Amino acid sequence: MKRESAVDFGGVQFRIVRRQVKYTRIIYRKKDPVAIIPPGVSPRGVFEQNRERITRKIDAFRQAVQEAARLKVWHYSPEKFDSLLAGALADHSRYLGVEVREVKLRKMKRRWGTCYSDGKIILNRTICLLPPRLISFIVFHELLHMRFRNHGREFREAIRRRFPDYRDINRSFRLYGLRLLGD
Repeated sequence: MKRESAVDFGGVQFRIVRRQVKYTRIIYRKKDPVAIIPPGVSPRGVFEQNRERITRKIDAFRQAVQEAARLKVWHYSPEKFDSLLAGALADHSRYLGVEVREVKLRKMKRRWGTCYSDGKIILNRTICLLPPRLISFIVFHELLHMRFRNHGREFREAIRRRFPDYRDINRSFRLYGLRLLGD
């Protein structure tokens, strides 16, 4: 069951999505924030009960949108981007001892990439607008899924070893996601 409506809270329009979930959660998307609420729970009640926390989150989201608007969008020549991507693939696949069978670029609304167990990787074509360090991180992340299928402890430790600044990188991804990804 999925039913949608909207609620205005402090001048911000929240799209309300009803789903069979245990807890309410709010997701901040590019266009509008979304509140995912279980059936039978009052959206107004949720917003009133969590007024301060939601207000802080709205303020933080607005600040992040402003910060994202100031980010540099990179523009590589096709040759430079191909070279950058090929270098990251070769370096990280050698480091991890994995073999990439195929790499494709395609439009994706909410992801930077995805990996299949057969060695195929699909990357969001928007990555050609990211700084080299973030492109390298995406490639490493997807290749790492060939060794660890989920984001468990070993996966996270491998990320930390290869990218000690992973927290800064993740923050950059959130901001570039606001700037570049759809929805």
